[in-house]
Amino acid sequence: MESQPQMTAELRKTIEYAWKNRINLPALSSSAEIREAIFDVIDRLNTGTLRAADKTDGQWLSVPWVRQAALLFMKMRDSAFTPATVTGISAIDFWDRELDRFSSFSHYDFVRHDLSITPPVIARRGSFIGKGVQLEPSFIDIAAYVDDDTAIGAWVSVGAGAQIGKGVHLSSGVTIEGSLHSFHARPAIIEDNCHIGANSSISESVIVEQNSILAAGVHIDLSTPVFDQENSLVLHGLVPAGSVVTMGTVLSENRKFSIMCAIIIRRIDARTRANTPVHELLRHP
Repeated sequence: MESQPQMTAELRKTIEYAWKNRINLPALSSSAEIREAIFDVIDRLNTGTLRAADKTDGQWLSVPWVRQAALLFMKMRDSAFTPATVTGISAIDFWDRELDRFSSFSHYDFVRHDLSITPPVIARRGSFIGKGVQLEPSFIDIAAYVDDDTAIGAWVSVGAGAQIGKGVHLSSGVTIEGSLHSFHARPAIIEDNCHIGANSSISESVIVEQNSILAAGVHIDLSTPVFDQENSLVLHGLVPAGSVVTMGTVLSENRKFSIMCAIIIRRIDARTRANTPVHELLRHP
């Protein structure tokens, strides 16, 4: 029997070949080997055994071939009508290439995964939803990863390939951007035990490290200066572990304009994060 690394290496080789030759999509679609490989990747994304981004030696890295498989999957499938009654958790009909990931769930599956779902929730096939996750009306795109015991608030969007850790709270109206087409850019990463305030947005390639708290309305992309006032640092694309962050402005060099920025008002350890209400930590010192 082949080992898991060997199987993954063969899978990667097949996907990369298919992506290189994607201009001839009809021929690729007729190949049983390629179709099986693509569906295998989607099934592994569904179960969380493959991810669009992985943390290796403390560093988050994109996994381009996995994202290529997700794009090929979307291109190879025709849109189909899925009535709301099929999923049992959606109040709307679907016209989409990707099947809803919960369409095949039984009563036992929902109980086994300890899910709490308030319709309408749209989670595309190829997204991973961990145990104990709470989903209010929201959208989870293909190749997104939502780990155990995370709470997704109303009207949250988790983009394609975005990675959400354990015990995270995404408040109402939050947007976490993914990234499928920019293979060498990471999707947005939210690590364990973070709180993202209402109507905030985190763009592709931005990492919010564990135990961080973002106030309502914090918007961070790679161009947003993140000022760490305790250490007199200016960061881009990174919120360090244990940061408490609010939005602010900084004067431009010519002092004629105010530029939007994020400000780390304090750093906290895991114990403080676990034992102190979020609203108290967000009060300015």
